[in-house]
Amino acid sequence: MTIHLRAANMRPATFNAEARTIEAIVSTGAAVARPGYTEVLDLRGVDLARLVGAPVLDGRRRDTTRDQLGMIEAARMTSEGLLVVIRFRESTQAQAVMTDVANGTLRGLSIGYTIEQTREAKDGTKRVRTATRWTPIEVSIVPVPADPGAHFRNGEVTMPTTENEVQVQTRAEMNTEIRSIAELAGLDRAWTDAQIDAGSRAGSRLRRDGAAAIADPHPHHGADHVRPQRPGGFRVACRGSDPRPDEPGA
Repeated sequence: MTIHLRAANMRPATFNAEARTIEAIVSTGAAVARPGYTEVLDLRGVDLARLVGAPVLDGRRRDTTRDQLGMIEAARMTSEGLLVVIRFRESTQAQAVMTDVANGTLRGLSIGYTIEQTREAKDGTKRVRTATRWTPIEVSIVPVPADPGAHFRNGEVTMPTTENEVQVQTRAEMNTEIRSIAELAGLDRAWTDAQIDAGSRAGSRLRRDGAAAIADPHPHHGADHVRPQRPGGFRVACRGSDPRPDEPGA
C-alpha cells in the first residue's frame, strides 16, 4: 500500500516570477447589484480595443503613478470569461502586491469600464440592466471582488480518475516554490535553506506517522478523525466592493 501526500497549494500556477506576469479572469459577466437595479455585462458586446496596455491599479486608486501596479499585456475571451495577462511593475509597491498574489494571499480582481449601450428588462419586480456594448479601461487588484468568478488563473487542472490516483507534489517542486517566495520577498539563502530543511523533516514525520496508521488501522481515540475536504449612454463604471463617490453607477 502506498501513502500519498497531497499539499494544499493556493498559489496561482500561471504566475511567472522572472517575467513578473500572471493570467487572470477579470470578468465573467456576473450580475452585480447597483442602486435600484441589477447590472449584467454581456461578454459578447465587449470591446477590447483599450484593454491591452491599460493600467492595473491598487484597489481602484488612480490618483498618482504610485497607484499603478502594472499593465495589461494581453486580453482575449475564453470559456471562463475575459482573460488578461498582467505584467507587474518593478516598483516597491508593485513588488509587494505581486508577492501576495503569487503566494495566494491576495486574490480579488475588479474591472473598470465604460458603457456605450444597454438593454432594460424585468426579473419579477427587479430591474435588470444589461450592458450590451462596453469597453474595459482598467483592472484593479482588490480585497473583495464584485464578480465572484474573477480570479487569478491556476491553469489547466487534470483531476484524478480514481480515489487512489492523486497528484503528489514532489520535494523538488516544493523546494522551487520556497525559493520563488524567498526571492520575491528578498529573503536570504539561510532562510530558504532552513524552510527547505524543515519541509523535509515534516515529510519524514508524515511518512512515519502514515506507516504507524497502517500498522494500527483502528487507533483508540475518543473521536473520529476527519480529513478536511478540500442606462444607455456613455458612462464609467467599476465592479468592486467599495465604489468611489465620483464614479457614476459604480
